[in-house]
Amino acid sequence: MQTHNYDREKAERLVPLLRSITREIRERSEVIERLDRAIGGARGDARAGHAARWELRLVEHRRSLRDAERELEELGCTLDEDHPLRILIPGSNGAFERGFAFDGSSGEPRAIAASGGRCTEWTTPRARASEWSAGPCSFPRSARGGSAIATELDAQRVHE
Repeated sequence: MQTHNYDREKAERLVPLLRSITREIRERSEVIERLDRAIGGARGDARAGHAARWELRLVEHRRSLRDAERELEELGCTLDEDHPLRILIPGSNGAFERGFAFDGSSGEPRAIAASGGRCTEWTTPRARASEWSAGPCSFPRSARGGSAIATELDAQRVHE
């Protein structure tokens, strides 16, 4: 297995791709959650046909979610188990402890360099010095926008 090493510059270059993967993971996860609820609430013969279609879509979305997670693994990155949608990026020594993190749920992409249990946030190279800050490695959960996939599921519900 190939070891991946990222310094700050290389980690910054990953941001557009990580943003795309994070968006894919977020959208797929939201649809999976909605489909699970819809299938669980499907009762009676009229909804049974819809439940079968939803089961097929659920399988497709779970497969796509696994593909997105595999894409992260190929980059040497992984999802942070403690913080949903935070991607851990190995540092220049190949270890996550000295690496970076990308929080895809924030409006502005940020990467974080861990040091002694604390993190130093940094934005893209155009960041001003005033945009740099130090603080604990946690992000508030922000409201997530709707996705095209979720909107499609909502439209199906209206026509039932």
